[in-house]
This record gives sequence, structure tokens and C-alpha cells, in this order.
Amino acid sequence: MDNKRCIVRMLEGVEKARKMLSSVSDAQINIDYLLNEEDLVRVLKKDEFEAIIEPYIRRFSKLVNDTIMLSGKSTKDGCHHSCYNLFNSNVF
Repeated sequence: MDNKRCIVRMLEGVEKARKMLSSVSDAQINIDYLLNEEDLVRVLKKDEFEAIIEPYIRRFSKLVNDTIMLSGKSTKDGCHHSCYNLFNSNVF
């Protein structure tokens, strides 16, 4: 089996689970015949997913805040208030 195909199928499964986790507390990832005729069956919990993506959210938040600061603009000048709160909250 082509590894690129395997990666694409995994990304599709994770994306589907990510969308489901926006409204439920856990999502089933089920990919038939992923590798060597083996299936991938896994339940991903919302808090587990959030813990996995937390370092990426922090890096993105820092990048956005640094970019705003370097632009010389205030977050109140060009960023919607809820956007400002998201990037400056302790949610992640």
C-alpha cells in the first residue's frame, strides 16, 4: 500500500473526527484496510484532542499577537473583540 494514501486516509479520518468533536464529547475514527489490511478503530475524546492541539494553538496565538504588535496596530484597531479574547485567554 502506498504510504501517501495511508496518510491521506488518516488525515481524512482525523478531520471528520475534529468536526464531530465540535458538537460531541467523543468521536469514533474508523478507517478500513488502512495498512496491510489492518483497520484503524479508535475513539478520540474531545479533551484528548484539545491536549494534542494545545501546543499548536499556543504557537499560533503567539504568532498572531506578535504580528499585531509588529504592525504597530492595536488589537482593538483591527481585530474583532472576540478574536482578541480568544488569543489572550487561558483556554489553551
